[in-house]
This record gives sequence, structure tokens and C-alpha cells, in this order.
Amino acid sequence: MADAPVRLERDGNVAVMILSNPPLNLFTEAAWTGLIDCVEEIAASDARAMVWRAEGEIFTGGVDVEEFKKAREAGTAAESFGALIETARKLESLEIPTIALVHGLCLTAGLEISLACDMIWATENARFGLVEAVVGL
Repeated sequence: MADAPVRLERDGNVAVMILSNPPLNLFTEAAWTGLIDCVEEIAASDARAMVWRAEGEIFTGGVDVEEFKKAREAGTAAESFGALIETARKLESLEIPTIALVHGLCLTAGLEISLACDMIWATENARFGLVEAVVGL
């Protein structure tokens, strides 16, 4: 789907997973779902390589803090974030080269997914961070 926060495109034999959730490219429930679906589709495809990139001025501002609140209130935090860990492990286990192309700010979930790739190519202005300790997680 062209307007999904995370979508999959193909460039020949290369699968291109794109985060596009302006303005901050935050990970929302829809972005999580899109990410999981894309990784599963790549795993089942004939792709020979995978690129993880984002559109906009920053790579990602991380997880939308409203998602933490919703997960806490619903009592589903362990399941929600367990799915991210499982998806990162699936990405790590792909038998094709995987590359994250990072620019600007790259926080929390975006960094974790980038670290699951075989290689990160970062622009000179790329900045990485895990802010969980700052917000008490």
C-alpha cells in the first residue's frame, strides 16, 4: 500500500523496505504492522538483497510515546514489544544481504531494526540513540 507507514517496493531483485510516517517517522501500531508484514514478505520472496530506508528529513524519531501508553493500559506491552524483537530476529536471519541507509536522527525502534541489518550506511549527519533509559524503560 503506497500510503502505509512502512511499505515494500522492489527494484529488480532488491527489496526496499521504506519507512514513511511524516513528519517524524514515528513507529505507531500501523508502522509495526507494516514492518512485520514487510519482513515476512521479504522472507518468502525471491529477493537477493534488502534495503531499509526512510523518507523525510529524519530517519525516525522512534516509537510514538502514545503507543507505550496504549500498551500499558491494555496490558499488552510484552506482546507488542516481543513482536518487534521477533521481527528483528527474522530480519537478522534472512539469507540475503541487508543494508540500512540511515540519515538524520535514528532513535529506538528504527535503530534496533537498523542494527538487525548486516550493514548500516550512515550519512555524515546521522545521529543514533536509544532513549529508553531517559523515559524510564
